[in-house]
Amino acid sequence: MLFRSEVRQEWRAGGSSWGYITTSYNSNSPFMAFGVSASSAAPTERMRIDSSGNVGIGLTSPAFRLESAAAASGTIATPLRVTNSSSASVSAGQGSQIGFANDSGWGSSLASSIRSTITTPANGASDMSFLNWNGSALTERMRIDASGNVGI
Repeated sequence: MLFRSEVRQEWRAGGSSWGYITTSYNSNSPFMAFGVSASSAAPTERMRIDSSGNVGIGLTSPAFRLESAAAASGTIATPLRVTNSSSASVSAGQGSQIGFANDSGWGSSLASSIRSTITTPANGASDMSFLNWNGSALTERMRIDASGNVGI
């Protein structure tokens, strides 16, 4: 049996490494890491899965099931973006949502949701709404409209 504490597979083009997958095992913290290069520079680790199943994007020590980080000095970072990638033309009522579900045995319905919905396709104006499960349906509980007005 062959045993190594680290196995690394690299992909190269023209002598330059542009990607790798590394699996590392030691008694403290086994992991799998993925690295890529944006140019001819050495690849940088971009994602890691640790021994507890936590996934880190942009960081090497994820503390949660999915943790994403982006550095943005002097500005606001966007480490997570949810996009409706429909190829159809944008119309009122389209949007994206982040859904939260509980595996409690009462079904596969969402327990709550944060939703962004296009209201004016011409300029991209949208509303943000917060919904939760009332026992029979996902129901809107609060909305922030494109003007900044809050409705509860």
